[in-house]
Amino acid sequence: MPTLPRLVIPSVALFLLTAAAMAERGEPEPVKPVVSGGIRYSAEGTGVDQYVVATDAATCNLLWKTRIFRNEISPLMETDVQWVFIKGLRLAGNFLYVTDERSSLYSLDLATQRVKDLSSDPAPGSSANPEASVCPPDETLPGLQIFTCFVGYSQGQAETKLAGVTVNRTTLSELKERIAAPVRFKSYPLPDAVSSMAWDQEGSHIYVSFTGQTARTVVVSGKPSARLKTGRGLALGQPVDDIERIYGPPLYQCDDCDSHIQQWKDGTELRIRASASGQVTSMELIASVH
Repeated sequence: MPTLPRLVIPSVALFLLTAAAMAERGEPEPVKPVVSGGIRYSAEGTGVDQYVVATDAATCNLLWKTRIFRNEISPLMETDVQWVFIKGLRLAGNFLYVTDERSSLYSLDLATQRVKDLSSDPAPGSSANPEASVCPPDETLPGLQIFTCFVGYSQGQAETKLAGVTVNRTTLSELKERIAAPVRFKSYPLPDAVSSMAWDQEGSHIYVSFTGQTARTVVVSGKPSARLKTGRGLALGQPVDDIERIYGPPLYQCDDCDSHIQQWKDGTELRIRASASGQVTSMELIASVH
Protein backbone atom coordinates (compact mmCIF):
# COMPACT_ATOMS: atom_id res chain seq x y z
CA MET A 1 0.00 0.00 0.00
CA PRO A 2 1.44 3.42 -0.93
CA THR A 3 2.21 5.69 2.00
CA LEU A 4 1.22 9.30 2.32
CA PRO A 5 3.95 11.91 2.08
CA ARG A 6 5.33 12.89 5.45
CA LEU A 7 3.97 16.41 5.42
CA VAL A 8 0.42 15.30 4.58
CA ILE A 9 -0.11 13.23 7.76
CA PRO A 10 0.37 16.14 10.22
CA SER A 11 -1.80 18.34 7.99
CA VAL A 12 -4.64 15.82 8.05
CA ALA A 13 -4.31 15.42 11.82
CA LEU A 14 -4.34 19.19 12.30
CA PHE A 15 -7.47 19.49 10.13
CA LEU A 16 -9.29 16.81 12.14
CA LEU A 17 -8.34 18.41 15.45
CA THR A 18 -9.47 21.83 14.24
CA ALA A 19 -12.79 20.45 12.97
CA ALA A 20 -13.39 18.70 16.28
CA ALA A 21 -12.72 21.89 18.20
CA MET A 22 -15.02 23.94 15.98
CA ALA A 23 -17.85 21.40 16.27
CA GLU A 24 -18.62 22.65 19.78
CA ARG A 25 -19.54 26.16 18.77
CA GLY A 26 -21.17 28.22 21.52
CA GLU A 27 -23.65 31.07 21.40
CA PRO A 28 -22.49 34.19 19.53
CA GLU A 29 -21.50 37.21 21.62
CA PRO A 30 -24.35 39.73 22.05
CA VAL A 31 -24.05 42.72 19.72
CA LYS A 32 -24.67 46.12 21.30
CA PRO A 33 -27.41 48.01 19.42
CA VAL A 34 -26.90 51.51 18.07
CA VAL A 35 -29.52 54.21 18.73
CA SER A 36 -29.75 57.44 16.73
CA GLY A 37 -32.60 59.82 15.91
CA GLY A 38 -35.11 57.76 17.87
CA ILE A 39 -34.32 54.58 15.92
CA ARG A 40 -32.64 51.51 17.35
CA TYR A 41 -30.46 49.43 15.01
CA SER A 42 -29.73 45.87 16.13
CA ALA A 43 -28.26 42.65 14.71
CA GLU A 44 -30.38 39.58 14.18
CA GLY A 45 -30.01 36.29 12.40
CA THR A 46 -29.51 32.57 12.39
CA GLY A 47 -25.92 32.05 11.29
CA VAL A 48 -27.11 31.49 7.74
CA ASP A 49 -28.68 34.90 7.12
CA GLN A 50 -27.73 37.99 9.11
CA TYR A 51 -29.81 41.16 9.32
CA VAL A 52 -29.88 44.67 10.69
CA VAL A 53 -33.27 45.50 12.18
CA ALA A 54 -34.49 49.08 12.69
CA THR A 55 -37.11 49.65 15.38
CA ASP A 56 -38.67 52.64 17.09
CA ALA A 57 -36.54 53.09 20.21
CA ALA A 58 -39.55 54.10 22.30
CA THR A 59 -42.16 51.55 21.19
CA CYS A 60 -40.01 48.77 19.65
CA ASN A 61 -42.24 48.73 16.55
CA LEU A 62 -40.45 47.38 13.52
CA LEU A 63 -39.56 49.98 10.86
CA TRP A 64 -37.51 47.87 8.46
CA LYS A 65 -35.23 44.87 8.27
CA THR A 66 -32.37 44.37 5.80
CA ARG A 67 -30.26 41.31 5.12
CA ILE A 68 -26.54 42.12 5.36
CA PHE A 69 -25.17 38.82 4.11
CA ARG A 70 -26.08 35.20 3.46
CA ASN A 71 -23.73 32.43 4.51
CA GLU A 72 -23.94 29.45 2.17
CA ILE A 73 -24.00 26.13 4.03
CA SER A 74 -22.21 23.07 2.64
CA PRO A 75 -23.97 19.72 3.22
CA LEU A 76 -20.53 18.06 3.52
CA MET A 77 -19.74 19.73 6.86
CA GLU A 78 -21.37 20.18 10.24
CA THR A 79 -23.90 23.00 9.97
CA ASP A 80 -23.06 24.88 13.17
CA VAL A 81 -19.34 25.18 12.41
CA GLN A 82 -20.24 27.11 9.24
CA TRP A 83 -22.44 29.69 10.95
CA VAL A 84 -21.23 33.28 10.77
CA PHE A 85 -22.77 36.03 12.90
CA ILE A 86 -22.60 39.81 13.01
CA LYS A 87 -20.01 40.89 15.55
CA GLY A 88 -20.33 44.68 15.71
CA LEU A 89 -22.30 47.74 14.56
CA ARG A 90 -20.91 51.25 14.12
CA LEU A 91 -22.66 54.40 12.98
CA ALA A 92 -20.84 57.00 10.87
CA GLY A 93 -22.86 59.73 9.19
CA ASN A 94 -25.64 58.23 7.10
CA PHE A 95 -24.11 54.76 7.13
CA LEU A 96 -24.13 51.85 9.56
CA TYR A 97 -20.96 49.74 9.34
CA VAL A 98 -21.31 46.06 10.13
CA THR A 99 -18.50 43.61 10.92
CA ASP A 100 -18.87 39.84 11.11
CA GLU A 101 -16.95 37.09 12.86
CA ARG A 102 -14.68 36.67 9.84
CA SER A 103 -13.71 40.36 9.99
CA SER A 104 -15.63 41.16 6.80
CA LEU A 105 -16.99 44.70 6.65
CA TYR A 106 -20.27 45.90 5.15
CA SER A 107 -21.86 49.33 4.84
CA LEU A 108 -25.61 49.88 5.13
CA ASP A 109 -27.04 53.09 3.68
CA LEU A 110 -29.71 54.11 6.20
CA ALA A 111 -31.66 56.15 3.65
CA THR A 112 -32.00 53.40 1.02
CA GLN A 113 -31.11 50.23 2.99
CA ARG A 114 -28.57 49.34 0.30
CA VAL A 115 -25.78 47.04 1.46
CA LYS A 116 -22.20 47.10 0.15
CA ASP A 117 -19.46 44.58 0.91
CA LEU A 118 -16.36 46.59 1.81
CA SER A 119 -14.19 43.53 2.55
CA SER A 120 -11.36 44.62 4.86
CA ASP A 121 -11.45 48.36 4.03
CA PRO A 122 -11.61 50.52 7.16
CA ALA A 123 -14.84 52.37 7.81
CA PRO A 124 -14.48 56.16 7.77
CA GLY A 125 -15.75 58.41 10.50
CA SER A 126 -16.32 57.75 14.14
CA SER A 127 -18.95 55.88 16.07
CA ALA A 128 -22.03 57.62 17.38
CA ASN A 129 -23.77 55.42 19.88
CA PRO A 130 -26.14 57.08 22.36
CA GLU A 131 -27.26 54.99 25.27
CA ALA A 132 -29.54 52.27 23.93
CA SER A 133 -33.08 52.14 25.24
CA VAL A 134 -34.34 48.95 26.84
CA CYS A 135 -37.22 47.62 24.76
CA PRO A 136 -40.01 45.68 26.49
CA PRO A 137 -41.27 42.45 24.87
CA ASP A 138 -43.31 43.23 21.78
CA GLU A 139 -45.64 40.70 20.18
CA THR A 140 -45.17 42.33 16.77
CA LEU A 141 -41.42 41.84 16.85
CA PRO A 142 -40.66 38.20 17.63
CA GLY A 143 -36.95 37.50 17.98
CA LEU A 144 -35.29 34.88 15.83
CA GLN A 145 -33.69 31.91 17.53
CA ILE A 146 -30.67 29.91 16.45
CA PHE A 147 -32.52 27.01 14.92
CA THR A 148 -31.03 23.55 14.65
CA CYS A 149 -32.35 22.65 11.21
CA PHE A 150 -32.12 24.83 8.09
CA VAL A 151 -34.78 23.49 5.71
CA GLY A 152 -34.42 25.85 2.77
CA TYR A 153 -35.98 28.92 1.20
CA SER A 154 -39.67 29.04 0.34
CA GLN A 155 -40.59 28.07 -3.18
CA GLY A 156 -42.45 30.09 -5.80
CA GLN A 157 -43.04 33.81 -5.93
CA ALA A 158 -42.54 35.77 -2.73
CA GLU A 159 -45.60 36.92 -0.79
CA THR A 160 -46.15 40.63 -1.37
CA LYS A 161 -49.48 41.52 0.25
CA LEU A 162 -50.91 41.59 3.77
CA ALA A 163 -54.13 43.30 4.91
CA GLY A 164 -54.53 44.78 1.44
CA VAL A 165 -51.13 46.50 1.60
CA THR A 166 -48.62 45.54 -1.10
CA VAL A 167 -45.07 45.95 0.16
CA ASN A 168 -42.68 47.87 -2.08
CA ARG A 169 -45.71 49.25 -3.93
CA THR A 170 -48.51 50.73 -1.75
CA THR A 171 -47.76 54.38 -0.95
CA LEU A 172 -48.30 56.37 2.23
CA SER A 173 -50.75 58.79 0.59
CA GLU A 174 -52.72 55.90 -0.95
CA LEU A 175 -53.13 54.20 2.40
CA LYS A 176 -54.21 57.43 4.12
CA GLU A 177 -57.05 57.73 1.61
CA ARG A 178 -58.06 54.07 1.77
CA ILE A 179 -58.16 53.46 5.54
CA ALA A 180 -59.75 55.51 8.31
CA ALA A 181 -57.62 57.87 10.39
CA PRO A 182 -54.85 55.96 12.18
CA VAL A 183 -54.56 55.86 15.94
CA ARG A 184 -50.89 56.67 15.61
CA PHE A 185 -48.66 58.22 12.97
CA LYS A 186 -44.97 58.95 13.37
CA SER A 187 -42.28 60.14 10.99
CA TYR A 188 -38.51 60.22 11.38
CA PRO A 189 -36.06 62.76 9.94
CA LEU A 190 -33.46 62.05 7.29
CA PRO A 191 -31.24 60.11 6.68
CA ASP A 192 -33.67 57.37 7.69
CA ALA A 193 -36.70 58.82 5.87
CA VAL A 194 -39.11 56.37 7.46
CA SER A 195 -42.57 56.69 8.92
CA SER A 196 -45.15 54.41 10.51
CA MET A 197 -48.92 54.21 10.90
CA ALA A 198 -51.16 52.04 13.08
CA TRP A 199 -54.88 51.27 13.20
CA ASP A 200 -57.16 49.38 15.59
CA GLN A 201 -60.16 47.84 13.88
CA GLU A 202 -62.74 45.52 15.48
CA GLY A 203 -60.29 44.01 17.94
CA SER A 204 -57.44 43.68 15.43
CA HIS A 205 -54.31 45.78 15.06
CA ILE A 206 -52.66 46.87 11.81
CA TYR A 207 -49.20 48.43 11.69
CA VAL A 208 -47.40 49.62 8.54
CA SER A 209 -43.95 51.16 8.22
CA PHE A 210 -42.73 53.06 5.18
CA THR A 211 -39.35 53.75 3.66
CA GLY A 212 -39.75 57.06 1.91
CA GLN A 213 -43.33 56.89 0.59
CA THR A 214 -43.48 53.12 0.02
CA ALA A 215 -44.75 50.44 2.42
CA ARG A 216 -41.93 48.24 3.68
CA THR A 217 -43.35 46.25 6.63
CA VAL A 218 -46.91 45.21 7.51
CA VAL A 219 -47.94 43.64 10.82
CA VAL A 220 -51.41 42.36 11.77
CA SER A 221 -52.46 40.85 15.10
CA GLY A 222 -55.48 40.33 17.34
CA LYS A 223 -58.84 38.66 16.87
CA PRO A 224 -59.55 36.31 13.95
CA SER A 225 -60.38 38.31 10.83
CA ALA A 226 -61.01 37.10 7.29
CA ARG A 227 -60.14 40.61 6.08
CA LEU A 228 -56.65 40.59 7.55
CA LYS A 229 -55.08 38.04 5.25
CA THR A 230 -52.08 37.62 2.97
CA GLY A 231 -52.20 37.75 -0.80
CA ARG A 232 -52.41 33.95 -0.88
CA GLY A 233 -55.25 33.81 1.61
CA LEU A 234 -53.76 33.08 5.05
CA ALA A 235 -55.84 35.02 7.61
CA LEU A 236 -55.79 35.68 11.34
CA GLY A 237 -57.47 32.82 13.16
CA GLN A 238 -56.70 30.10 10.62
CA PRO A 239 -55.10 26.84 11.84
CA VAL A 240 -51.31 26.60 11.61
CA ASP A 241 -51.67 23.57 9.31
CA ASP A 242 -52.80 26.00 6.62
CA ILE A 243 -49.37 27.68 6.62
CA GLU A 244 -47.59 24.74 5.04
CA ARG A 245 -50.53 24.01 2.76
CA ILE A 246 -50.35 27.53 1.34
CA TYR A 247 -46.62 28.25 1.48
CA GLY A 248 -44.89 24.89 1.81
CA PRO A 249 -42.37 23.91 4.50
CA PRO A 250 -41.04 26.69 6.78
CA LEU A 251 -37.56 28.13 6.47
CA TYR A 252 -36.44 26.42 9.68
CA GLN A 253 -37.57 23.48 11.73
CA CYS A 254 -37.17 23.49 15.49
CA ASP A 255 -38.75 22.03 18.60
CA ASP A 256 -41.20 24.08 20.65
CA CYS A 257 -41.32 27.11 18.29
CA ASP A 258 -44.30 29.44 18.20
CA SER A 259 -42.93 31.36 15.20
CA HIS A 260 -43.34 30.01 11.67
CA ILE A 261 -40.96 31.71 9.26
CA GLN A 262 -41.27 31.73 5.50
CA GLN A 263 -38.46 33.40 3.58
CA TRP A 264 -37.78 33.72 -0.11
CA LYS A 265 -34.39 34.06 -1.76
CA ASP A 266 -34.94 37.74 -2.56
CA GLY A 267 -35.09 38.45 1.19
CA THR A 268 -38.87 38.79 1.55
CA GLU A 269 -39.95 37.30 4.86
CA LEU A 270 -43.28 36.31 6.39
CA ARG A 271 -43.29 35.66 10.15
CA ILE A 272 -46.35 33.94 11.57
CA ARG A 273 -47.12 33.39 15.25
CA ALA A 274 -49.72 31.00 16.62
CA SER A 275 -51.57 30.43 19.87
CA ALA A 276 -51.21 27.32 22.05
CA SER A 277 -54.41 26.03 20.42
CA GLY A 278 -52.80 26.25 16.98
CA GLN A 279 -54.43 29.33 15.47
CA VAL A 280 -52.64 32.17 13.68
CA THR A 281 -52.51 35.18 16.02
CA SER A 282 -50.14 37.57 14.19
CA MET A 283 -48.41 37.95 10.84
CA GLU A 284 -45.53 40.18 9.83
CA LEU A 285 -44.57 40.70 6.18
CA ILE A 286 -41.16 42.27 5.56
CA ALA A 287 -40.33 43.35 2.01
CA SER A 288 -37.15 42.63 0.12
CA VAL A 289 -34.83 45.51 -0.84
CA HIS A 290 -34.72 46.25 -4.56
